[in-house]
Amino acid sequence: MISFNKNKYGYKVCYKELGKYKLKIHCICNSLDLAEWHIQWYENHQLYDKQNNPIYKPTWYIIPIKTYLEYKFRTRGCPF
Repeated sequence: MISFNKNKYGYKVCYKELGKYKLKIHCICNSLDLAEWHIQWYENHQLYDKQNNPIYKPTWYIIPIKTYLEYKFRTRGCPF
C-alpha cells in the first residue's frame, strides 16, 4: 500500500466529468497539502478544459506519482 505522506515524486490532481469514464490530469503538485488546496479552489470556481469548454460537474481525485519514470516524463507546466 502506498503511503500518501511519504511520496517523493508528487501528486496528480485528476478529474472525471459526470457521465464519463476517463480520468484527465488537471495539474501536478509536489505536496499533498497543495493538491488538497487545489481541489478546494476548483470546487468553488468554474473551470475550463484545454478547448475552453466548461467542465461539467467534475469529481476530483488525488493520485500519487509512483515511479521515477512517470515523474520524469510528466508535464510540469500549465496543461492549458
